[in-house]
Amino acid sequence: MDATDVRGISVLASAFRKHIQHEMLDDATLQTAILQTVFAATLTSEKPTMEAFEALEVLKSENVNGASDYANDYVDYLKGSLEAAAEDDIRIGGDPQVSHLAPGEKLDFKSAGTPGNQYLPFSNALSRDTARAIGISYGALTMDHTNATYSSVRMENSSIWPVVIRRRDRCAVPIERALYESWIDEEIGEGRIPFKGGYQAFLSNREAVCQASWQGPPKPTADDLKSAKASSERLGNGTSSIEIEAADLGLDPDDLFEQRRETHERYIEAGMMSPYAPKDPAKAGSAEEPDQDREVGN
Repeated sequence: MDATDVRGISVLASAFRKHIQHEMLDDATLQTAILQTVFAATLTSEKPTMEAFEALEVLKSENVNGASDYANDYVDYLKGSLEAAAEDDIRIGGDPQVSHLAPGEKLDFKSAGTPGNQYLPFSNALSRDTARAIGISYGALTMDHTNATYSSVRMENSSIWPVVIRRRDRCAVPIERALYESWIDEEIGEGRIPFKGGYQAFLSNREAVCQASWQGPPKPTADDLKSAKASSERLGNGTSSIEIEAADLGLDPDDLFEQRRETHERYIEAGMMSPYAPKDPAKAGSAEEPDQDREVGN
C-alpha cells in the first residue's frame, strides 16, 4: 500500500490474467477459422444409410410381396450410380476440379463462421479490463476510437485520472525524488550551487531543502480549444487559480510566471508589443457588452 511494501499481489495481476484470456481468445478464434476454411467444402448425398438397407431386409423377412425384387433392383441402381460417379473426380487445391456428381449429390462451399458476432464485444470487454488495471484508457490501449465522442473521451480521462495521480504519487515521485536529492546534494557539495552556510548547513537541513513537487505530464484532453475555454471560465468566475490550471498542463506556476515576465520585459526593451501587454480597453469593453446584455436579459 505504500512505497516500502515488498510483498503482496501486484496491482497488475488482474491485467496479466485478462491479457492471457485475450491471447487464448485470439488463438482459439484463429484456429477455428483456419479449420472452417480448410473444411469448407461439404458433399451432401441423398443415398440411403445403413438404416435404409436394414429396412429392406425387414421387408424381405416379413415376406412382403415383391420386397425381394424391389431390394435387388434398388441395390443394382445404387451400384450403377456409384460406378458412374467413380469415373468422375472432385479435387480442391492448387488445381481444383469438380466433375459430374452422382444422382442426388450436392456440393456446397461453406464460409467461415468465426469470428462470430460475439467476438468483438467479448474482446473489447477484456481490453477494457486490461486498460483499467494498468491505468490507461481503452482507446490508448487498443488504438480503437470507434464511436468515440468528445464526452466519452472526457469520461475516459476523468475515470482513470485519480488512478494516474495515485500511481504518480506512489510510484513515480519516489524515483524522481531520489534522483533529485542525489543531484542537489552533489551540486551543493561541489559548490556549483551556492548555499548559505556551506555544505554542512545543507546536511543539517537536508530534509527541508530537498522538499520538491513533481508535476508530471499534462492531463489528456479531448479538445484543446474546449479545455482552454473551460479553464478561462474557471479563472474568470473564481473557481480555480493559475496554480491549479498550470498543474493540469504539467507546468510549474513559478516557472510559468518567470518565463512570462522575462518574455514581457524582453519585448518592451526591444520596443515591440509584448504578447502579455494589456489589451485595448475599447476593444475589451466592446467584447464584454454582449455578456452584460445577456446577464441583464437573464
